[in-house]
Amino acid sequence: MTTKFSASSKSPNNNTPPINNSSRFLQTVCLEDWWLIKSEDGNRLCIQGYTISENRARRVFSSAPITKKYSLTKLKTADGINILLGGAINRSRTLENGFSSEVCSRFLLGFPYDWEDVVGRCLGQESAAGRRSSGVREFKEHQ
Repeated sequence: MTTKFSASSKSPNNNTPPINNSSRFLQTVCLEDWWLIKSEDGNRLCIQGYTISENRARRVFSSAPITKKYSLTKLKTADGINILLGGAINRSRTLENGFSSEVCSRFLLGFPYDWEDVVGRCLGQESAAGRRSSGVREFKEHQ
């Protein structure tokens, strides 16, 4: 397995170390401390977390959108990377990224069987709230 980390990647928060955006060089990534993030377009779910590696500096890995769940802790990303999750979700970082406490509870030990529905509801609600706050009105059909 070849690992390449980008030293110039900037972290979105000042509290986190540099992000590894070079997942194309990895086939499988194991994360010991992980949290949920939204894709750049805000419509899909991604993961960030600290990689598990021997004799290497602890780095933050940032995934492409999650496309498949094999088990509670085994996932696949849009760019073909397999992710293995270790331990519980980092609740505080997930909350910082705009997810609700309910979502954190559902993803506590990994990805629930209905993860796509949970994420769809979460991102759909946020999208609707954003439209309302930007002045765009939603119309409902009256019966």
